[in-house]
Amino acid sequence: MNCNVQFVFKNLRYRILEIDEEEYILDMGNSVWKIIFPFLHWVLPNPVYKLDNHEIVKRLKVPEREQPKTISAGTGALGGLIGVFLASLIRPLANMFHIPSTSLINFIITILVVIIALSVFIYINTRSKNNLTAIVDYKHYPRKKLWIRPPSLKFFSSLCFFYLFFMALTVVPLMGFIETGNIIIFFGSIFFLFVTFMINYFTILVGNTTVRFRD
Repeated sequence: MNCNVQFVFKNLRYRILEIDEEEYILDMGNSVWKIIFPFLHWVLPNPVYKLDNHEIVKRLKVPEREQPKTISAGTGALGGLIGVFLASLIRPLANMFHIPSTSLINFIITILVVIIALSVFIYINTRSKNNLTAIVDYKHYPRKKLWIRPPSLKFFSSLCFFYLFFMALTVVPLMGFIETGNIIIFFGSIFFLFVTFMINYFTILVGNTTVRFRD
């Protein structure tokens, strides 16, 4: 089935889906696993809620003049290259920021901080839900599940590339921190961890795509 996807105003967690002249709210933040592995949005069925109040839908929609533009592959690649360039600039200073600790202590610090980072992201996700339910308690509306496809093979390939790219910029420095105790690469990896989490919100963007309801 054809589907038109729109953003919810100032709320990245949700999407408005227009399917056969009916409107649904898509919840993209209902699963921690989909935050960590954003491709699951295309593999597993997603919960949607059918809204029959057009005034509420109108309030939720992003004004046309403020509709975000889709991030192109070139823009994302440029951002990644800038990140790598900045990392190379600070490399000569790296040796000045070692903390005296063992690999075991560094490993424990890494696990704790990753858990905290994920908790912060979940908190932001929960705030987004609270902001929406202040306008409409969507869970009182009829609930369905549907599969949604990526809009194109190019988009799928680009997102795979960015996810793996930023995941590498997260995992490799964290491993380096565990071995060396370098605090600079540690904070850099946490930054890229947040970028990796944010990719969850870019798996389903504004535009036309194809969906299939689960029977």
